[in-house]
Amino acid sequence: MEKVELHVRSVNARAIELYRSLGFVEEGRKTRRLKIGPNAYFDDIYMALWVGP
Repeated sequence: MEKVELHVRSVNARAIELYRSLGFVEEGRKTRRLKIGPNAYFDDIYMALWVGP
């Protein structure tokens, strides 16, 4: 294994901070991925951590 990938909702600030503290970096974002109401959406943030060579 060389790379660990995950995705997290943009509103989950505690999880994002945890992942960053472990060395994960943001690699991309899917905007308006989840609709939560009229004109209200969450983005998905894609993060990765290289663990291999």
